[in-house]
Amino acid sequence: MEEKELICEYCKVPIKESDHKCPNCGADCTKTIRDYKKYQKEQTIAAQYATKEEINKTFKKTGNVIGATFIIMIFIVIAFIVGGIFLTYKVISNQFNSNTTATAGFKEKASTSDMAVTLQEYDLYEYRSDQDTYANTPDGYQKIAFRFLIENKGHSELTSMFGFGIKLTADDYKVESATLEKCSTCQVVKGRDKYESFDRFDINPKAKEQGYVGFLVPKNRKKLVFDIGDNGFSDHIFIEMDNPAYKKSK
Repeated sequence: MEEKELICEYCKVPIKESDHKCPNCGADCTKTIRDYKKYQKEQTIAAQYATKEEINKTFKKTGNVIGATFIIMIFIVIAFIVGGIFLTYKVISNQFNSNTTATAGFKEKASTSDMAVTLQEYDLYEYRSDQDTYANTPDGYQKIAFRFLIENKGHSELTSMFGFGIKLTADDYKVESATLEKCSTCQVVKGRDKYESFDRFDINPKAKEQGYVGFLVPKNRKKLVFDIGDNGFSDHIFIEMDNPAYKKSK
């Protein structure tokens, strides 16, 4: 606030607010003192207004900073949430839809980090009955029982809603599975009257399971490819071999 000296307007000598007359020249100082007090009041009001403006500006700046900080924090929280969702999705996706694959041939072990599979042997068999002709092996096809050994190498169960889901294609042909069961009318190679059917729905960690899976294989296809892991396993394993029914038919 600008300071203004109280002086006599006639002789320019300093006076007090309590003086009604100039102590030096005796002039009437009433108007001078009244103008001085009015000036002082205006200056005080102006100073208060300026202070209020400064406070408002400060609050506005602070509010802007707080608002910007709040918005940044919201973005950070959203980023963490989105990142968490994405990471969770990736973990689940990797667990249930892994692209880890392994390929092996007959009597070779195909191994991933989660499981190992070996196609140990196969057995060609026929079903012939004069009564139950619907179950007879169709012309141009061969029933084959394939024995698999599957090892769970992981720390959780290998589980499938539909059994082990071993699928077979013969060249470009999708092969249907055949029933393996004990039957008095079955005419089986080597005199076998039953097979260890591979029908378990889970394998415990670090455990092994083995058994036969039967397929009705066309004789005119050369290459067989087994796909293990399509119904719930985290990994895929492929076993490739020549079609024994094709070799037999030649």
